[in-house]
Amino acid sequence: MVSGGRGIIVTSKEQAESSWISRVLETYPKPVSVISIVYPDDTYPVFLFPTEEDRVLRLKYWDYIREDEEQEDGKTGMVAAQADATAVFLHDRWAAVGTLFVHCNAGISRSAGTALAAACLYNLPADMVSFICSFPRCPNPLVVRRIITAHGKRYRDCRSCEHYSCTPSRGSCIRRKGNPTRLPEATCRSWTLRSTSYP
Repeated sequence: MVSGGRGIIVTSKEQAESSWISRVLETYPKPVSVISIVYPDDTYPVFLFPTEEDRVLRLKYWDYIREDEEQEDGKTGMVAAQADATAVFLHDRWAAVGTLFVHCNAGISRSAGTALAAACLYNLPADMVSFICSFPRCPNPLVVRRIITAHGKRYRDCRSCEHYSCTPSRGSCIRRKGNPTRLPEATCRSWTLRSTSYP
């Protein structure tokens, strides 16, 4: 599951801390670059696989999918500085070679959005992206848009927002406060979401 020496793995925080993830990573190209996403009131996981500190980007933000949600609650999702840091990290640490390992709390929204943005920006085919476990994927459209926008501003020669679109989702995801909410399903050209199961 690699393309030109690259690949992406998306997991939950719990899976990121598990011992078997090290065995999974052994089959992926090196080096491994990590984007660790948690809620502002949460702690970062302790990884059991080898990591280089300069290849780990740690971010804390809430899982909002629209600007009006942020304004309503008085909290913020991914802010511009975090989107810019993610764009720089993808460009400097992962664009040429290696595996991008990205997690959020559930492995469903923020991490999936980050993976989708990376795949769209760097032409990674869908079968090069592994979503661990069988939860439905609902890439956070706000995360995707902000990463691609930040990337386009910083690296004029790379892809921009015109390569990203949202279409109505066929399913629902359980969101914060336990409320089921129909979400847009993020797509990029022929890019689709799938799940990979590991024992």
